[in-house]
Amino acid sequence: MYFQNQSDAIQIYELLRLQQETLSVHENCFRLVDHQLLTIDAKQTKAALLREVVIPVFIRYLISFKEQEFLLSIIQSKFFYEEHEEQIQILHMVQSILEGERTDIPQKQFSKSRERLVEEALEELLTEERDFTFESFIQFRLREYCQRLQYYVGVGIDEYKLEQEYQVYIEQLRHTIRQQTHYMSCVYVVHEGSDRFKLYDHSLLELNDTQREFFSANASTTPKTLYIDQRVVAPLVGMAPSAVYVYTNDPTEGSIQLLRTIFQERVVLYSLADFFSVCTNYAQEEVDF
Repeated sequence: MYFQNQSDAIQIYELLRLQQETLSVHENCFRLVDHQLLTIDAKQTKAALLREVVIPVFIRYLISFKEQEFLLSIIQSKFFYEEHEEQIQILHMVQSILEGERTDIPQKQFSKSRERLVEEALEELLTEERDFTFESFIQFRLREYCQRLQYYVGVGIDEYKLEQEYQVYIEQLRHTIRQQTHYMSCVYVVHEGSDRFKLYDHSLLELNDTQREFFSANASTTPKTLYIDQRVVAPLVGMAPSAVYVYTNDPTEGSIQLLRTIFQERVVLYSLADFFSVCTNYAQEEVDF
């Protein structure tokens, strides 16, 4: 096998030698000539050598060392992202998908893994016992693997765009809050479970539907293209309180997470049980007064 890039040749050669030593294959089967030509000379164990040493090494090198290069090339040449910062952000998104960290993102399920696609291409080529270049192998034999990468880049770019839009959405809501009149110093948000929320003003009086609609209307300065949750988010944006006290047993609930993102340090989390203590103390203060 001939390599145009000496770095690829040297790294693969070193990995082959290491794998050979790990498997206690004592026969010196590999030679690297002029840092570019890799030869394999195995008199009796060639099939086993290919299966146990050569193919695993090439799979590891392509997936672990070259795949990032392939992904960046696709991002730039197929999807025309030229800015380095954008390329890196998209790359990280795609890698998180490939590594199974983003199961929340809709994507196809494939019967063959990327590793298996590379393995099949190598098996087909190496059994032909012909000379070839590393670069031609990538270009002509790894087409299905590269198509798989291009699919994941497309998925990653779609998610990247959604996240960019989400950040704009959040910034526009924050801008609205900064521009709003502060109708209340604080608001109590009580999450009773599932999608059940109640809002209370600074006097612990519950806001009814009419009041919620009134304050939601104050949030109408936000762009019409933005969807705002009318149960909780819109009224709070309209009130623009200085403090938002959230009582919940599920701080990971979507609306609560969104409130924390929008209002940032204004949001203070408590357990649901704490709200009953607040009500009891407030009632006692009213009696004492």
